[in-house]
Amino acid sequence: MQCWEALPPSRSPSRIKSNFVALDNDIVYTDNMTTQMIFRIDSKLKQAAKRQAKKQGITLSDLYKQTTKSFVAGELAVTITPTVSATSLEIPNARTARSLRAILKDVKLGRNLSPSFDNAKDAIAYLKKHAG
Repeated sequence: MQCWEALPPSRSPSRIKSNFVALDNDIVYTDNMTTQMIFRIDSKLKQAAKRQAKKQGITLSDLYKQTTKSFVAGELAVTITPTVSATSLEIPNARTARSLRAILKDVKLGRNLSPSFDNAKDAIAYLKKHAG
């Protein structure tokens, strides 16, 4: 009998990483569940990290696991500084830019603005009256 035959079908060996310990002819099952993390990272940064990990004789997965363990243990402090670059901003085309400038001008002058409403019924009535 293979050890995992005693497991429920939802815990097949392909879904778990397991350790088995023999004690007095009994098998004690200890469960080391793992999970998969998926996140987005720049492909060049990933390849650079992979090369660096390989130089140190570890896999990228080992690097991520050890970094996470160190972070959880309080041995690794991370400071995230938000950065804004030209590539991360959406730059409107000329037509949209003109429309935005016109809208901002109207807002400054208090033109083409609807009043505020306390309820949806009044807002809908206003829209019906002023819709073109």
